[in-house]
Amino acid sequence: MPLTQNPESPGKLGQKAALACTCFRVRRLARAVSRLYDQNLAIAGIKTTQYSLLAQLANRPSSMTMLAQYAGLERTTLTRNLQPILMAGWAAIVPARDARKKTITLTPAGREKLREAGVAWRRAQLQLQQTLGDDTVASFNDELDRMVKQITPLLEAAAHEAR
Repeated sequence: MPLTQNPESPGKLGQKAALACTCFRVRRLARAVSRLYDQNLAIAGIKTTQYSLLAQLANRPSSMTMLAQYAGLERTTLTRNLQPILMAGWAAIVPARDARKKTITLTPAGREKLREAGVAWRRAQLQLQQTLGDDTVASFNDELDRMVKQITPLLEAAAHEAR
């Protein structure tokens, strides 16, 4: 049920409108999918958030800014999520050409952890695809990418207004 009430007007939202909250539904789905992947990745001793960052670093070393943008995280959240990865020795922070910047790289131990965890990740992905159907998962992923592209300008405008 779309919300048609003026967001500036006072009054209670009806129960149906509250239940239709897109944010709630997206977060509920994200928690369910994350639990599926985390259950599979536990055998490799890694969490979904860690696996995603390691996979990105395997593509190329990244600055904190680039990695935060890829993951859709604030830099402070990225720093917090990177701590266990750095402590485990799966990634390292090295100085960049510009001394004010830092580059995060995957270590050999990180490559091995990613290889080990990749088997568990593929198992989770296969379970999801078998449950929902390959076509559903593919179209859902395409739709998610499209929606992120559409929502990003709203976030950038809000960040600009906050300055």
